[in-house]
Amino acid sequence: MRSLLLVLLTWLSLGAQDVSGLPLWAQAPARAGLAEQPPGDPDAWVLLKRMEITYTGEGEIKTRELRLVRVLRERGIQERLFLLQTLGGESERITALRGWNLRPDGEVVKISKSDMAKLDPDRHGETTQAMVNFAWIPRVAKGSLVAFEWETSTRVILGPAVTVSPLEDLPIRRWELAAFLNTGQFFYKAKGQCRVATRMFGAWGIPLERTTSGGDLWADRLPALPKDEKSFPAGRGFLPGVDVTFVDPELRTAPLLDTWDSLATWIWRTYQEGMVPSGLVPRKGGNSADGLKALVHWMSRELTYKQVYLSAGRGWLPLSGPEVVRRRNGDCKDHAECFLAEAAGLGFKGFPVLCAIQDAEIPDDQAVTPYCFNHVIAAIQIGQSLGLASEVATPQGRFLLVDTTDRFCPLGVLPADHRDRRVLICTPDGAVWARVPPAATVRPKVAFDLEGTILEDGSVAADITVTEEGNRLGLRFATLNGGVDMLLQRLQVELSGLPVNARLECLKVGDPLDLETPFRIEVRIHCPDAARRVGNEVSLPAWGLPALPGVIQRPGKARVYPVQVRHRADWHYKSTWTLPQAATPLLRGLQNDNPLASTSWNATSSGRVLHLALAYEEKDAAFDFKTAQAGVQAWRANRSELERVLREGLTAR
Repeated sequence: MRSLLLVLLTWLSLGAQDVSGLPLWAQAPARAGLAEQPPGDPDAWVLLKRMEITYTGEGEIKTRELRLVRVLRERGIQERLFLLQTLGGESERITALRGWNLRPDGEVVKISKSDMAKLDPDRHGETTQAMVNFAWIPRVAKGSLVAFEWETSTRVILGPAVTVSPLEDLPIRRWELAAFLNTGQFFYKAKGQCRVATRMFGAWGIPLERTTSGGDLWADRLPALPKDEKSFPAGRGFLPGVDVTFVDPELRTAPLLDTWDSLATWIWRTYQEGMVPSGLVPRKGGNSADGLKALVHWMSRELTYKQVYLSAGRGWLPLSGPEVVRRRNGDCKDHAECFLAEAAGLGFKGFPVLCAIQDAEIPDDQAVTPYCFNHVIAAIQIGQSLGLASEVATPQGRFLLVDTTDRFCPLGVLPADHRDRRVLICTPDGAVWARVPPAATVRPKVAFDLEGTILEDGSVAADITVTEEGNRLGLRFATLNGGVDMLLQRLQVELSGLPVNARLECLKVGDPLDLETPFRIEVRIHCPDAARRVGNEVSLPAWGLPALPGVIQRPGKARVYPVQVRHRADWHYKSTWTLPQAATPLLRGLQNDNPLASTSWNATSSGRVLHLALAYEEKDAAFDFKTAQAGVQAWRANRSELERVLREGLTAR
């Protein structure tokens, strides 16, 4: 009773806390938030998250963002940090920043834009103007009310459009968005339309309110994103979001974002300027599939992937074909431009193609925005079929899709990320939508063939032949970039349970850029104490068997996210083990087929020799919000079956 009274008194004192030290926009939400209890037991509670988006004309978007957080636990003190990555240069700038920390003792600590620092976020293989801007408010403590207000100016080559994602790791009491044209309240006066399209709020059960014009949106009591769930779709496809697009008929430096046709024709014109053959690439095979195959072969051997974005538009504008040949590197759009330019020299008519890989499917009713794409490939128009899998038939004709960014993907098939995805072919006449059929993509396969001997002391010697189709294990990449040393390091990771004291010797390595045949390597392994004996049972090494999938989520919790699993590889394993004495396998056979994978295990013995074989083939599977718990059960059942193979299948007595 006494502890309950103390909690009540504490709550009443917080509710009466003086919030006049906060900015005016934060005072009412602060009072309301102090008088309520947050949902669950979060480290902090976002009391207000508001974004105001204004189009001022001439391609510029100005945003003002407001954020008020109540710190509830010690780990919530991290909310003192302001962190925002911008494009850098004149493309995107932070024009104002203010921060407040209203401490539990009533003291107010403030910061401004002058307290902000910058960090270059360039990673390996990337050079950009982008900057990470950060600042923190001193002396934030449990019970603090932390407020940030910042303004940015953005002007990018793809036009005035913004994508907003409301949810985050913390629960949100009130979320607001306002989007409007600047009609003269400032110096500029913009013309055109403001289009606001929402997605997935209903699926999350979030009531969304909006004004009649649709420019103002708000929602209350947004949940926190779960922290311990795995195997869900990429964010854009299933998280609530808003696409804000300004259609400006007077803008000449960016596409008119009124229709997909407008975006597609602008993209085509942009790429058309650089579709000039370099004259430096050998032309073999002429105007035929052989000519295109020779071109892909040359690019896979001569070009590497690299991002260098030192100008405002380089994140979206390709280098010219000849410049890519000269540099011998570039990103996806540069590779596409180079292929289109050299294919034009062979007599082919080609077009850039916008794609979404790794990300979720682009729905049929997707509102017009350039930001639902994250990859560029190429399309060649063909009058009749060349007999290649990556051809797609559309009402506007037949096209051959080519992704030269993947150096290990031969002409006629696409990397697995494109499987069943919609793509936008950009032509001078407008947008051509197509769907990539599963048969048009690589189906990765991995095969391990092992012959091993186990001695009385538990030491093991084994020869392993690894055959890889596709790039599931990254063996081609490792060999190409680091030779045998990097290849063996990669195998050290992929061979499940391989001890650090194992010695690997490479016997034979295939050509990583021979795209017409599977990549094959032969390796010899010597390892002491690799086989364990307990009583009359011996446990064999798991080398070459697939790793056990992780835990999809904590037990005892209801699923929040949908469950999505994408096929990664068909995994085939065969081994012959010679033991010191006769033994029989504990698990002789297992057949299982479930929504996530099919498993076939077979084990036989003849005296001291064991023969083991596994075929484990993953599937594409998707469970929506309503059936997500069934997806969790399917995941756990599939994991249990594979765990049984790894435990009992490798045990002999």
